[in-house]
Amino acid sequence: MLKQTYWDGTVGFYKGSRQRRNQLQKYEQPFDAERPVTAELQNYRKDGTPFWNRVTIAPVYDDDGALSNYVGFQQDVTDRKEATRQLRVLHRVLRHNLLNRLTVIRGYVDSLVESLADDVPDAVEGIQNEIDQLEAVIKKHRKIVGLLDEAPEPRTYTVDEIVTPAVSTVRND
Repeated sequence: MLKQTYWDGTVGFYKGSRQRRNQLQKYEQPFDAERPVTAELQNYRKDGTPFWNRVTIAPVYDDDGALSNYVGFQQDVTDRKEATRQLRVLHRVLRHNLLNRLTVIRGYVDSLVESLADDVPDAVEGIQNEIDQLEAVIKKHRKIVGLLDEAPEPRTYTVDEIVTPAVSTVRND
């Protein structure tokens, strides 16, 4: 179980009646292996209201390379999680409605093509082409949203990797 130490020295644990144990277990292995771990967990305030907490815990080593401590950062990401959920719903509804409308338009165009037999104007073929292109855009959109939903793999940085470019930039300025 991930332990949380508050500024006043009290200790709490990420828990809650609705907290699933396996949600925590996938983060315990890197923690136990002394690797940095970042997790977004649903936690609960003292009054019992749920919130989403982005927690990053990283090992700190002394000059001899021995584990001396852990450093942790927390950020309430409830608003972002809710906005993301709403955006997913909007994407789904938008894709569904667009595809339905395009299917109706394609039906009308197909009926028009059948009624015109061999004398199909270029404009009708242009409409068919535009429908095909819009459907392709919707498929690309679905792939992009899927990629945005994937959690990026965390990467470990040394302090030098972060500080050196910043110092260089400040010196140059």
